Amino acid sequence: MFRLFPPLVSMLLLLLVVAASSGIANATPWCGSERPLAQLHPRVDASEHFTPRHHAHARARGQGEKPTTVVPIAWHVVYNKKAGNVSSATIQKQVRKLDDVYSKTLGIKFEIANITRTRSDWAQTALTLSYLKDSASRQMREALHTGGPGTINVYSLDFPDARGIELKGYSSFPEDISRSPKLDGISFDYKTMPGQIRNGTTSIGMTLVHEMGHAFGLQHTFVGGCDGEGDGVEDTPAQQFPTGYTSGCPVGQVDSCPNLPGKDDVSNIMNYVPQHCYRPYGFTKGQIARMKTLSSEYRGFTF
Repeated sequence: MFRLFPPLVSMLLLLLVVAASSGIANATPWCGSERPLAQLHPRVDASEHFTPRHHAHARARGQGEKPTTVVPIAWHVVYNKKAGNVSSATIQKQVRKLDDVYSKTLGIKFEIANITRTRSDWAQTALTLSYLKDSASRQMREALHTGGPGTINVYSLDFPDARGIELKGYSSFPEDISRSPKLDGISFDYKTMPGQIRNGTTSIGMTLVHEMGHAFGLQHTFVGGCDGEGDGVEDTPAQQFPTGYTSGCPVGQVDSCPNLPGKDDVSNIMNYVPQHCYRPYGFTKGQIARMKTLSSEYRGFTF
């Protein structure tokens, strides 16, 4: 949700609120992608963008047929033990999971441009996005990054999965590309890929689906809580904190900001819920418009 008053709740306070909330189990954030909206692109209205151009492409390709944008992925397998050296077949399963979601929402298809394999301590040290020159994440990305803004660089790493540690990935935002083009990309835990085991649970590939939303310009639905400026999208209701990490899906409606319009969009891909609780194509029209706007502006995609 986009609100016109300044942010009053920092991310630190947000995490404290989450940790203090009795209805939420394990409040540790599992995504490290967070940025005040003022540092990113302003609000995008769902009604403003892409209708004329989208329809023109559809007419050119046949009435009613949606255009398909092919998005290349440069995949970097970074490992220091055998288990992290995931197979090409597992990578393809993950790409199919991305296609399942983003072909239906953005009309795009992902394609593996290349796969690199690097044995390095980076697998367990490059786990936070940092612009410091001596940081492991910067060293890794500057060494391995390939392609331009239209190529999504993905780094599968070995994030810790001890009980109580939930960080699974992080992504840069499109607005970061001009400042640090070689730091553009997504890092995530290989154990969240389809068929892999994390904390005793078989993964289905939703972490990279979530992080790709950040790479295309989306914030978390709960960013800013009830009092901040929100995620820059008109049709995502305000949300005080992530829904949670319990084993079951939320039952009934949740309204963490009762004084503001709308109920929490708990099954939205940019929320935190257990992996099976996301709805199949879990973006709003406003989120889709924002992704199209920012992906066109910063990555050169055509929709």
